[in-house]
Amino acid sequence: MKAKEKESERLAGALSASRVVKLGQPGSGPLGWLSLAQTLKERFVSTGGRPSDPEWDTKRLVPFRSKTWQKLSKQARVMSASGRKVGPAQLAAIIIEKQLQSGIGHQPSA
Repeated sequence: MKAKEKESERLAGALSASRVVKLGQPGSGPLGWLSLAQTLKERFVSTGGRPSDPEWDTKRLVPFRSKTWQKLSKQARVMSASGRKVGPAQLAAIIIEKQLQSGIGHQPSA
């Protein structure tokens, strides 16, 4: 039995759950946003300016649709209200990294 399955069973027992329901894609919905906010809180460090991930070592200009940038900006403002300031590009970078780490959308090598 995998560690995740054991943990799921342990948690279900602790909660006296009659059934366990798997959720959608990891990182989707409100729980995904909470996870994203926690990631920002853990990774971003301030050295006097805007907090950032100290491990980032590459900067690139990435084009976005106006509506997508507006959504990122709005969500960045919401997440910034809880403490650490985050910009829309920083939020986009974290979303991309989390997506790649989760393996969702991964295409096997040919």
